[in-house]
Amino acid sequence: MSSKDPLARIARLMIQVNIGAGLGLIAWIVWSGWLVATGQLVSAPTPAEIRAWMAPPPPSHLEAAATLGPLPFAGCHDAGGVAASALRGGDL
Repeated sequence: MSSKDPLARIARLMIQVNIGAGLGLIAWIVWSGWLVATGQLVSAPTPAEIRAWMAPPPPSHLEAAATLGPLPFAGCHDAGGVAASALRGGDL
């Protein structure tokens, strides 16, 4: 019952691939459900994890740099020797 038509062979192969993918999906659902049912996989975070998420983040070096204020610009393109400064709120 071998067919020489390549399209028929590809169609038959895709049917087998789809059946295999369906069986694999069913196996994965059963396996993951078994893990949850036996307690090997916890579906909710523990109170310690929630407290760790809600803790304030450590200080960042970017926050410290933002409080320094404008820094002098000593580049080669300054206009007439006047050093440019960072833009302030009113300049925007």
